[in-house]
Amino acid sequence: MKILNIAVFLAVTAFVVLPTTADAADQQEFLPYDELKALGEVEPLFGRRVTVCAGQSHSGWGLENVTTDFTRCGGSWDNLWQLIELNGAQPGQRATLCAGSRVPAGWSVVATHTDFTKCGRNQSFNNLKTIQKL
Repeated sequence: MKILNIAVFLAVTAFVVLPTTADAADQQEFLPYDELKALGEVEPLFGRRVTVCAGQSHSGWGLENVTTDFTRCGGSWDNLWQLIELNGAQPGQRATLCAGSRVPAGWSVVATHTDFTKCGRNQSFNNLKTIQKL
């Protein structure tokens, strides 16, 4: 039984740290909205990630994931958004967004797929879409 518990722990732990499809180094941090807006004034970095309270976004960023943390942002379900910066992407680079996300100008959907651990609770099939810079 102890070996089974360790195997389950390792499987879950390994799953949590899998990289996403963006090409840039994973740089995730939690930012209030004013600081997110300020990122629009710095050098674009495709693949940069930030976590904000749900409902906050900024031009050139896509919704990559929706999660819950009852200790932040009002403490409700699906209260955190993980955003990925799309600014600075070169033609052919790809990112994966929640299916309900808007596809920015200059990008095209190249695939849809399912991951029930992404994009909030109560997800259905094809809850993710991969987009590619034209």
